[in-house]
Amino acid sequence: MIVINNVTKRYPDGFTALSNIHLTVESGEKVCITGHSGAGKSTLLKIIAGISPPTSGSVVINNTSLNPHNSSLKALWRRQFGLMFEDHKLLFDRSVFHNVLLPLEIIGAHSFKQCAQKVRAALDKVGLAAFEKSLPATLSGGEQQRLCMARALVHNPRILLIDEPTANLDADYALQISDLLLGFNQLGVTLLIATHDQALISRLNPRCVGLLQGHILP
Repeated sequence: MIVINNVTKRYPDGFTALSNIHLTVESGEKVCITGHSGAGKSTLLKIIAGISPPTSGSVVINNTSLNPHNSSLKALWRRQFGLMFEDHKLLFDRSVFHNVLLPLEIIGAHSFKQCAQKVRAALDKVGLAAFEKSLPATLSGGEQQRLCMARALVHNPRILLIDEPTANLDADYALQISDLLLGFNQLGVTLLIATHDQALISRLNPRCVGLLQGHILP
């Protein structure tokens, strides 16, 4: 369960990206955060993931509250999540295999043999098993997005935080992504997705939470 309590994010220049956000996401739930560009969707995901600390308020995951000043706790906190960003953040000088391997290298909890098994299982789940030696630049936009999904899933997180998963994809690729997300949710993975894609929302049939200028709509 994710519990966001009275979270505000204010930047040094005085801009308030989020104001007094209250939100609860149950385990296994599908939730889409909607709103115009600049509404605060991405900021909210980054706060939940422990990437950007809130100015005030708290985030609690499974009864554990994030302490942004405790680096060890932050590392453990982030292991609960799989993260997908709109700009992919792929390493274009590394193979598909090594892009997916990266989170496991950071965690450092497995032997290379175990890690390789997990990487290949994740690539198989998203239909990229045949591309493990390829470079990301040789993949299509939809394949790059599926690569991001494999990297997010490789450490078996129970929560996926996803920023605009179908941005810049044609209808066929977007449908593939939405079907993959549905499949993972049916296996019990909690989905929290920032999106303005109405076709994706219709396909997932999630609970929708609207943001407007940093406030949750009633």
